Amino acid sequence: MTQFHQLPKRFTEIGCNFIQRHRAVDHVCCFDHQMKPQVSVTPPAIYYCRNGHRGGGWGEVVWSSHESVQNSGMMAVRLAIHLRFQRIWVLGCDWGSTTISIYDDIYHGDKALPRAPGRRKFTNGALRQMEEWMTKRGVQIVSDRQEPFRLPVVSVTDFLAHYDTP
Repeated sequence: MTQFHQLPKRFTEIGCNFIQRHRAVDHVCCFDHQMKPQVSVTPPAIYYCRNGHRGGGWGEVVWSSHESVQNSGMMAVRLAIHLRFQRIWVLGCDWGSTTISIYDDIYHGDKALPRAPGRRKFTNGALRQMEEWMTKRGVQIVSDRQEPFRLPVVSVTDFLAHYDTP
C-alpha cells in the first residue's frame, strides 16, 4: 500500500518491519525475531519486537494471553492501544486482497523469514482479534476493500479527507 508513503506526517506513526526504507515513523514493530537483524535500528524511532526478544536496541510489546496477536501489523495496533492513542487508523492492511508484500525481495532472501505468497496473511483468530479491537477500542481499518472484515472499514477517500482536515 505505497499510496500512503507520501502523506505529510501529522500524527504519531507506527510502522512494521522495513517501513523506514520508505517512510520515517516514530515506532517500528517486528513480530518475527528472525527479521530483526534485517531491520536497521535508526533513532529517533523506537523499535519493538514481541515479548521475550528485546535487547540490542529493541523494546517489546506485551499483550494478554486472551489476545491473538499474530503478526507485525497486529503488534503495531496493540502498541497503539498500549500507548493510549485516542484514534487508531490501520493503513496498508491488505488482508484478503493479496499475499504479496512490497518487501518480498527481503523476506525471500532468507529462508528463515516468513513467506507470504501462496497463503493468507491472516487467520480466523487474527480476524476476530482485529474486529474486537475495532469494536472495543475504536480501531479503524482504512481500505477500499471490505473483505475480509465483517465490520465497516473507512475508505481511502474518507480517510484522506479527514487526514487533510483534522
